Amino acid sequence: MCFRTFKRLACCRRLRALEWRWNIKSEIRELRILLWCILGVVGVLMLYRTLFLHLPGIHVQCECGEKVATEERVSRYLPSLMAERDTNSNRTVLEEIEASHPSLAIRFLTEVEEEGGPGGSGGRCATTPSLFSIQHSNTVWQKARVAGGVIFLIYGAYWDVREDQGPYVRVLTMVDSPQPPTPHCLFYHHPQQPPTSTKAVRMDYVHWQEKLSGNWLPYLITCSASVGVGVSEGVGGVVGEGVGVPRAVSLVGSECETPTNALRVHYNPPTTTVIPAAASPRPHPRPQSHHWKRNPIVDLDTPKEDQSGKKTQGSNHNSLKENPGPLEPPPEPPNRNPRTPTQNPGKLVHNSKEPERNHKKEPVQNSQRGKKKDLVLCHKFLFNPARDDSYRLVEWVEAARAWGVDNISLYLASTHPNVTRVLQHYQKEGYVSVVPWSSPDPLPTLPHLYRALFDTQRYVLFTTENVPYTDCLLRHVSSHRYVAVWDLDEFILPGPQFQSLPEMIDAAKDRATSLGRRRPVSYLARCAYYFDDMADPPSAALPEYLHLLRHVTRSVKFTPTAVFTKAIHDTDVALGLHAHFALVTLEGNLDKDNDLYNLYPSTEGHLAHYRAKCQGEDQTECQHEFRPFLTRDLTMWSHRDRVAARVKKVLLQLSLIHPHPT
Repeated sequence: MCFRTFKRLACCRRLRALEWRWNIKSEIRELRILLWCILGVVGVLMLYRTLFLHLPGIHVQCECGEKVATEERVSRYLPSLMAERDTNSNRTVLEEIEASHPSLAIRFLTEVEEEGGPGGSGGRCATTPSLFSIQHSNTVWQKARVAGGVIFLIYGAYWDVREDQGPYVRVLTMVDSPQPPTPHCLFYHHPQQPPTSTKAVRMDYVHWQEKLSGNWLPYLITCSASVGVGVSEGVGGVVGEGVGVPRAVSLVGSECETPTNALRVHYNPPTTTVIPAAASPRPHPRPQSHHWKRNPIVDLDTPKEDQSGKKTQGSNHNSLKENPGPLEPPPEPPNRNPRTPTQNPGKLVHNSKEPERNHKKEPVQNSQRGKKKDLVLCHKFLFNPARDDSYRLVEWVEAARAWGVDNISLYLASTHPNVTRVLQHYQKEGYVSVVPWSSPDPLPTLPHLYRALFDTQRYVLFTTENVPYTDCLLRHVSSHRYVAVWDLDEFILPGPQFQSLPEMIDAAKDRATSLGRRRPVSYLARCAYYFDDMADPPSAALPEYLHLLRHVTRSVKFTPTAVFTKAIHDTDVALGLHAHFALVTLEGNLDKDNDLYNLYPSTEGHLAHYRAKCQGEDQTECQHEFRPFLTRDLTMWSHRDRVAARVKKVLLQLSLIHPHPT
């Protein structure tokens, strides 16, 4: 009996012990589950932040952080310093900086400093740069250092409303790495508010050659601006659903990082009143006669082709050249009298500032602000102060005006004093804009060393010149239908039936549509040579200082398609340019088979290249196929009287020629 009772008690104790142990294990299990749940939630939140919030196009509102007060001397003196007037231009210092720098957001940065003073809000946000925290490089570039120490040198920022998924901000840079990391954009809408941060959605390499380490490489960064906060008060309008054009944009390596750059955003929509500088009706019919020299065979050994690019006869060229080869420098002009170089031509005023206006998201052509202008002509940087090209420049500008070019944009590194005077004249007239340029550091910027740099370091030239070409395109995507690119010794001439360059491109676009092709991005003009030694003798009607109008004898043969061409680009679809055609479109890299339209030279248009010899190092083909077979082409004479009269008037006004005694 006792044994059974003891056994029963022992069993009860074991059961209680087991039950206690079971409860402990159960509680531990529950604690483990709870711990795993907590870790899971934390992990999901961290995953969301590290992955989702850092996805391209996602906008994050940065925190203001601790307010940073403006330095006492900056607060005291900056307003009066910025309000001081430049006696040469009669503009304030702030206006002068804004006009002479291609991208610095000087007005926004000045307001930031004023807000941080005694009469302001008590300081700027920690994520907002100050005026003197901006890192400059060779005057026109701003610096951003991102992941891994990769440096982005920034030239400009642009508002782009062409795509349905937009608007976008495009940032044009040069990078010191062939594999750069993806940066972030910071959008500033108000000097007192922190920025929004977003990772770039697209990076385009704007060049056609292989990426070589140790060189500055051009990249176009695209950041989505479709989500934002507030309205850009400095611009004064709403573009989309509560999204304003940012007052400033910065490029950084990570989300909400404090930047070392601040760029104003270029946006130049058309105004309601458009004053055309396009071609007037022709003063007389275009001469059609051609005078043959040596051999009357038309277009000897020149392939005929349809718009698909297929050659049908007479071609010895079996493939298209990807590399157009090195460019020969244009010949030095002869000494010209009675010209007196001006040693102190005055201060050249740059036109890098775009006016701030209200913006609309709908296509600009249909905006109430007016229709786009037709055509802007872009010229890369002028860089030879030793050569006086003032005569050539005046004639080139007036010929462009006569053939329907609405505006001209040139980039200036260094020029002869007389060229500076010509640029000043056309700037005051409002027809030409001049944008400052300098090579990216550590490339030399000594004026007389530019020519040696670009004539010997061809990779440097070909990479850097894509920056002004693309900058010119992006400045004008909202204001002009077409952007043309050619040099001072070149001119695209339309076919016999066209009175202007825009008319020529409109007809080519219609023809592409009729052939069932998609909309071309670039319209390529093949090259014919107008050799320097084939000039007509000077006369009273055509004085010696006229180069284009006295050179009306060209080679019969044209260069093949995609070789030494120049082009006119459609601003509705082009995104990145180089010297000969677009490289990047809104859809991605250019499709050479479908995006290029080759103008047929005899009926649609060709490139007149005014040179001492053919382009390229090897002159064998030139001596056997171009030089011997020449023809008179009087296309440029369609506006001869008008161009000659305007050139004479400008040269007299600038005292670059002297009037004949009466």
